[in-house]
Amino acid sequence: MTKRTVQKYRLTPMTIVYLGILLFAVFYVWPLVNLTGTSVGWEKISFHGYVKAIKEPVYREVILNTLRISLLVTIFCLLVGYPYAKLLSYLQGTTRKVAYVIAVLPIFVNPLAVICAWRIILERYGLVNRLLLTLGLVNEPIALCYNIFSVTLVMTYLLLPFVVLPCYAAIASLDRSLLAAAQNLGASTLQIFLRVELPLCMPSIATGALLAFVLALGYFVVPAVLGGSGETMISMLIARQFNILFDWELASSLSVLLGLSVIILLTVGLTLVQLWERKLRTVI
Repeated sequence: MTKRTVQKYRLTPMTIVYLGILLFAVFYVWPLVNLTGTSVGWEKISFHGYVKAIKEPVYREVILNTLRISLLVTIFCLLVGYPYAKLLSYLQGTTRKVAYVIAVLPIFVNPLAVICAWRIILERYGLVNRLLLTLGLVNEPIALCYNIFSVTLVMTYLLLPFVVLPCYAAIASLDRSLLAAAQNLGASTLQIFLRVELPLCMPSIATGALLAFVLALGYFVVPAVLGGSGETMISMLIARQFNILFDWELASSLSVLLGLSVIILLTVGLTLVQLWERKLRTVI
């Protein structure tokens, strides 16, 4: 192959851009258009699926249950994630590296492997119940699996890195002179945390909480494997409508509603974060 032939078939920057736009349209835009079209009907436009999803008590209960579980998971991620990020900021050397690896481990481990491990730990005669029985703390195994406890626990574990990482970045970048100035002015440790540290870290905390909540909304495997009938989430309902009942209109409507909810939450949340950051800049 001659040099002229190689130059003829060389990809230009604009060719790569056009190729990226084509791939984006084929694999992202078209599926969304197809999903939206299926939800309203291609031949005869109808919003029956949306009306059914909102008005039917069963589907409304599943939507509320999804919001409830996602909110619980987000709260526990914040309660565990921020103190852990604070601990990371105090550690040094190898200890910090080990703690950091532990924090990000759920991202790199297959979720199915994590779920199976937690199932072995929490089931009726799992490690926790055997330990409790051996120590004589309980007379019979307690229900730790196939309920709201196991679903919330495992989802919190899997989503914890998305809260720890932004919180750690915010804490590590804090201007220590501001904390020292507050201490010199007589502020207590609690006052420094509430009136100096927390407001400065709030954008990162809100970003982590938003990520955890949005990701929790679409979780499928954890509630399907570790949950009971009372832990049915909207992703499970969508899969059931698609694969078992073949009600594609309702399943598409639920999917569109879930997608719109995520877009609205991200838009509102990120806007509030930006407004808070602007306020901090004016104050500082």
